[in-house]
Amino acid sequence: MTIRSATEHDVAALVDLGAQTFRDTYGHANDPAELAAHIAESYHEPVISAALRDPNVTYLVADDAGRIVGFAKLVVGSTEEGIEARRPAELNQLYVDSSQHGRGLGRALLDACADRARAEGCDVLWLGVWERNPNAIGFYERLGFRKVGTHVFRFGSELQTDLLMALPLAMG
Repeated sequence: MTIRSATEHDVAALVDLGAQTFRDTYGHANDPAELAAHIAESYHEPVISAALRDPNVTYLVADDAGRIVGFAKLVVGSTEEGIEARRPAELNQLYVDSSQHGRGLGRALLDACADRARAEGCDVLWLGVWERNPNAIGFYERLGFRKVGTHVFRFGSELQTDLLMALPLAMG
């Protein structure tokens, strides 16, 4: 397993894995039409390609012999009310194929994002996680993230609450 920066060649795999993971994680608790609309809007090649060209965005992928089995999206400079940082970085997405759960890929991707954020001079890594996703909340808490607030996430016509969590990044 290799963690590496994504390239334009990875776009189709990022679209497929992002859509499938989002469906697997949130499909049980959301209206199917709203879910399909969100996936269609968020997980298609022009959106991912544009993000890859943004100098503040990095996609890191877990590559298993040429197959993308997980990815994380890091956005340097992104902030939200309640995030106290001189130079923040957002862990915007962290997705691992369900067949790969329990292998440490989420932690490896998160650690790689923290390393990249430190290299960019960031002092805090933060994220938003759906308040109704206790597994993810527990995962982030075990890795040192602490709740620092909430924000609203628009999911189609529904407003949902995300917990904001932050991890101070020791420089050095």
